[in-house]
Amino acid sequence: MSELLALSDSRSYGPAHVLRVAVLGIPVEFATNDPAVLAVADTAFGAWRDTPQHLPHEAIAVVRITVDDAAAPLTGGPIAHRFQDGGLVISGRGCIGMTHHERREAAAYIARFVLDDAVTFRSEVLEALTWGLLTRLDRQPLHAAAISRGDTALLIHGPSGAGKSTIALAGTRAGFHAAGDDLVFLQSRPRLRVWTAPGPLHVFPTSATALGVDTSHAPMRVRGGTTKVAVEAHTAGARAFDRSGLCLLGPRTASARARRLSEAEAMSMLDLGADAGFHVFAGSIAPAVARVIRGGAWLLEPSSSAEDSVPLLAGMLDDIATGGRST
Repeated sequence: MSELLALSDSRSYGPAHVLRVAVLGIPVEFATNDPAVLAVADTAFGAWRDTPQHLPHEAIAVVRITVDDAAAPLTGGPIAHRFQDGGLVISGRGCIGMTHHERREAAAYIARFVLDDAVTFRSEVLEALTWGLLTRLDRQPLHAAAISRGDTALLIHGPSGAGKSTIALAGTRAGFHAAGDDLVFLQSRPRLRVWTAPGPLHVFPTSATALGVDTSHAPMRVRGGTTKVAVEAHTAGARAFDRSGLCLLGPRTASARARRLSEAEAMSMLDLGADAGFHVFAGSIAPAVARVIRGGAWLLEPSSSAEDSVPLLAGMLDDIATGGRST
C-alpha cells in the first residue's frame, strides 16, 4: 500500500480537474482525472467552498482520486476501511486507497463502476479519505449525531444502533437544525470548537416512516450489512460551534426521560473506543470531550417514539445556551 502515493505521483492525470475548499476550516484540494469525481466532491464538500482570496496559495491537504480500471482491483468484497501504520487504508472490489499523514495527502484508484454508484463512492471512498486525512490535523472524530439552534450545538452520543440519527431527525422535524449524522469533529487548539459536516441523516426505513418521512425516493446505504435510508434534513450548514454540550443515550424506557450528569458521571459513562475506527482516537480525544461536557451533559433514556425526546432536547439546548441558568 505504501507504493500507492508514489504511483499516484508518477501516473498522468491528463487534463487536471481540481476543486479547492476549506473543509472543517482546513484548505483541501481535490484533484482527479475525471470531472465526475469533482461533481461528487462538490456535493459532499461544496458547502465549505470559500472565495480564493480566503485560501492560501498552497493547499494544506490533498485528496487525489484517479479513475482507472487498469489500476483498481476488479475482484474482492465490498469496500472496507482499516487503520494501518497510523493511516487509513480502504480496499475492496474496484477501489484501493490510503492516507499519508506526513505528506498530508490521500490517494485512491477506483474503477468506473465505483464512481457510477455516487452514494457509495461519496461515503466509502471520498469522505472516508478526506475525514481520515483531516482527523490528524486537530479535527478528531467523535461518534455522535448533532442538532443545533442558533449558535448552540448538542452532541448526541451512543453506540451504533442506539438511535442517534433518528432522534436528530425528530429534532429537525420540530424545527432544530441537523448538525451531524453520526460524526462530528473536535478541534482543541487554540480553543475548543465543534465542527459539523452537513449531509443527510441515515436512519432505518421504519424509523423514517414512523416520523412521517416519505422514503420512496430516498437513496439507500448499506454498511456492515445494515441498510439505512439517507434523509435530507434542515441543516446547520458547514460551520463550527463554540458553545456545545453532550447528550448520552441510554436504554429505552416506557416514557422518555433525562437527567443532568456531573462531569465525573458523564466521563465515567463514555466508551469512546467502543466503535470501530473511533477507537484509534479514544485516548487523545478524551480531554476535548471533557471540555464539551463542561457546557452541559445529560443522560437521555428515550421511549420507542423519537418525538417524545424532542422537548427534552429543547431543554438541553436552552441550558447550554444560557450557561445553566435556565434550570
